[in-house]
Amino acid sequence: MVELNSNSVITIGEAYNDNTREVFLEGEAFFDIAKDKQRPFIIHTNAINVLVTGTSFYVKSGTQGHNVEVIVETGNVKLTDINNPLSQITLSAGENAVYQTENKIFDKVNKDVNSLFWKTKTLVFTKMPLKEVVGILNQCYNVNIVLSNKNLGNCSDLHFLLMLKKEAQR
Repeated sequence: MVELNSNSVITIGEAYNDNTREVFLEGEAFFDIAKDKQRPFIIHTNAINVLVTGTSFYVKSGTQGHNVEVIVETGNVKLTDINNPLSQITLSAGENAVYQTENKIFDKVNKDVNSLFWKTKTLVFTKMPLKEVVGILNQCYNVNIVLSNKNLGNCSDLHFLLMLKKEAQR
């Protein structure tokens, strides 16, 4: 199963058959791939390849020059630089990495609880400055919220969970 975020494109490779499962991704997608050690699932992005034998994970890939983010929910994935196959990293469930295209390096990072908002429709803010909350809301909803009092932007005593139903998105 593959869930694509808006403005994302997935293309099935010409060699997709009984021996190989290859796709090309531009944008964001959540994958839940059936286990098949004989036919690994390969996702090609602008900078890395993601090799999977069966797992669930998220990939955010932009255009050329943009970083690639991978979040593993279950199983394992192997990330490989498309220009340097020796540069690779393996991630297990609960691990996340960003491939920095400018430096050509993989960095393990902490998961951003809001990175899958487009899929979960849930935002979580814990002791986050209000200016960061506003920035996330602006990005998620494609709006322009502006704080009338800039001093409020440093307030970080907030803790709330925002959940939306798909019907509310219309």
